[in-house]
Amino acid sequence: MAEDVASMIAAVKDETHWPSETAAIIRHLVASLRHYRRRRFWFSEKTGTFNTVAGQSDYVRTTNFPADLMEIDTMRVESGNGEIIMDRISLADMRAMQSGASATRNSPIYYSWLGDTLIVFPTPGGVWTINLDYLFDATRDTATGNEIDGTVTTYTNEYFKRAEELLRTRIIYALSLGRAQDPSLAISMQTMNREADQALTLETHQRKMGSGFEVARCF
Repeated sequence: MAEDVASMIAAVKDETHWPSETAAIIRHLVASLRHYRRRRFWFSEKTGTFNTVAGQSDYVRTTNFPADLMEIDTMRVESGNGEIIMDRISLADMRAMQSGASATRNSPIYYSWLGDTLIVFPTPGGVWTINLDYLFDATRDTATGNEIDGTVTTYTNEYFKRAEELLRTRIIYALSLGRAQDPSLAISMQTMNREADQALTLETHQRKMGSGFEVARCF
């Protein structure tokens, strides 16, 4: 089972008998991760945290919020023994609030995005701990948050561990269509990729909603 970039390359080579295609495999691995970054599977959901800075409303990736954050599901600011749910608002509403804000600062209760910058309001008057449930970015390494481009072969995330077949079959499918020009292999890999996708999608639905099967009653 592939656990990182290096083992994924090895798995594809073993499956295809293409020992000299490292560069092409890496290229299609990167493309596959980008393809799946918008998909939601059960293993692609995470919880993270970061601290606000007094007087700072804008927060950036890696330096502030988790580097592998793709989409926020919930954001909560710790307050006493509980948490306050933060509401997402449009950038236009954020700017309107900021333009009419007084100098008084408190815990943030709203957030918005400008490009890749996370904006909170009110501007924190101190250090507040913010907890997030989020969809992680498939193109980033779990430990460092750096983008996976094949340069560092030890980079990994849950896709390599939980969706190895999904990635491997898509890489081979793409290679078969292009560089290898093997339509028969492409069709086989497309079928296997579709089945892997369906299996992970069904598992995700089952974890969220149950299997849908009712246990027979005993009389």
